[in-house]
Amino acid sequence: MILEHSTRTDGRTDAGSATVELVLAAPVLVVFLLFMVFAGRIVVAMGEVEAAARDAARAASLSRSAQAGHLAAERAAAADLFGNRLVACEHIAVDIDTTGFQPRQTAAGVVAVNVRCQIRVSDLTLLGLRGSHVVERRATAPVDAFRGTE
Repeated sequence: MILEHSTRTDGRTDAGSATVELVLAAPVLVVFLLFMVFAGRIVVAMGEVEAAARDAARAASLSRSAQAGHLAAERAAAADLFGNRLVACEHIAVDIDTTGFQPRQTAAGVVAVNVRCQIRVSDLTLLGLRGSHVVERRATAPVDAFRGTE
């Protein structure tokens, strides 16, 4: 089979035009793929941090006191995020609002937990990203009225 180059009306051929198109399109495609990796990391981190916040709020709501709730929430969030292979948090911050805890509580209070995770994005240098990105999520859980108190 013989391949012929198409000839234009001015006598020149289209030989090499696909190479030029590839050279021009390749950097755009690489940047697009890196942006998709960045977006995927952020979405996965958001889901994992939200799950950690939910678990921390639930652990705090089952505790017998506000102090025990703080400790249980911090442990639950750390166990979720440090034991996770999907998200590598450089730093975790857990803020717990246990004002809903009352001794001998009859009405349901609410425990709120904010979890912040700092993830590294500096390995995506072609996008111009430096350092890290912070993902933060909040969750609430009702205080268990039948938990017992200290």
